[in-house]
Amino acid sequence: MLNITDLDNYSAIDFIRNNYADKYAFIKGYEYKTLPQKLKVEKEMILHLNLLKNGDKEEIINNIYRRAYDIKTGLKKLKISFKGLNSGKKGGKVLLYSVLILLFFPLWIFSLWPHIFIYTIPKPFIKRAKDKMLSLSFLLAISCIITIPFFYLISFFVVWYLSTIYLAIIYLIVLPLLAMFCWEYVKWWNRLKEEIRLQKFHKEQKNIIFANLKKNSDYIEDKLWSLLRDFN
Repeated sequence: MLNITDLDNYSAIDFIRNNYADKYAFIKGYEYKTLPQKLKVEKEMILHLNLLKNGDKEEIINNIYRRAYDIKTGLKKLKISFKGLNSGKKGGKVLLYSVLILLFFPLWIFSLWPHIFIYTIPKPFIKRAKDKMLSLSFLLAISCIITIPFFYLISFFVVWYLSTIYLAIIYLIVLPLLAMFCWEYVKWWNRLKEEIRLQKFHKEQKNIIFANLKKNSDYIEDKLWSLLRDFN
């Protein structure tokens, strides 16, 4: 659905798509909520980037791509997100996520069945995919066609065998909610670890990698929107 033809800058363009498309939509006054809306916005933004690169702004666009790639690799090295880099907060949510994790730990343990298998089984296949955007579609297909029906049916019949069909039906209805909670709980863990790292990086004022990432991010913010804001 979204074809990035500039293969030399594929990783950088994909990074920009993931982290700047929502602001591009805001600047242009577009809706950015549903998948069709997001697809439309991202297609237009990438089209404009291609046109600018093939015009008289090639040097600036290439510089943006280089910095975007540097940010992507730097964030991976520091194990923080792009949102965390630009949040300006010094690990202020450490206590919040710690409380949530401790409070809901028993429910998370309960939600692991069968979702730990549903979430982990497709991973080896996804890692082999060369196109990361396509890998997400592959994950969705495996989950919807194979793992979710298989494990949900097993869960249904096990509860029916151990209890009653009515309780089995209720459990089957609740399973998707448990799946979302299980996923969100893991995100809490990741956010807690990120908040601790951010707290450390903000205290280390001389952290060169963190400072350079922020510098590159500010550069892209300035140049990207000055080029795209009035693009017709």
